[in-house]
Amino acid sequence: MAVRNVAHPSVDDRMATGGQARDRTPPSGHAGWVPAADRPDPVALLEEHNLTREKDLVPVRHPAWASAAQDDR
Repeated sequence: MAVRNVAHPSVDDRMATGGQARDRTPPSGHAGWVPAADRPDPVALLEEHNLTREKDLVPVRHPAWASAAQDDR
């Protein structure tokens, strides 16, 4: 099996790309966002998805998501 080297941008390049994206659309530009009227309830959607998941693993998923949401703040 051949190993393929994939070039990844440097941290500095990624930071510059992020800065350019924020210049084009600053965080304040998201303030007026309104969800679509027919958008499903996110919690109900997750609960529905849980019905088809391995029951023992469902409790593991939600704390991970909650932790990730806290990290975004």
